[in-house]
Amino acid sequence: MKKVKIGVVGAGIYGTYHIHTYICDPHVETVVFCDLNDERRAATQNRYQIRGYADVREMIMAEKLDAVSIATPDPYHYEPAKAAMEAGIKYLMI
Repeated sequence: MKKVKIGVVGAGIYGTYHIHTYICDPHVETVVFCDLNDERRAATQNRYQIRGYADVREMIMAEKLDAVSIATPDPYHYEPAKAAMEAGIKYLMI
């Protein structure tokens, strides 16, 4: 089975749960994330030792992701979902 590369959008309560879950999954090769908040992004990078981005489009372009997990508050799902679909990512977890 091919291991997957996943990008998580948002590193708040739900986002860090997603990150932790994917890191622990033996079928996941790579986990990266993006968050607009500089302090939260730095703390999450340090805690999980993974790469963080400030912008979802930058994350998608820099990484060859198989899936994007959107863990932002509900009103903010549209833009990251649109960016992922426009980039050809077929698997979205919302």
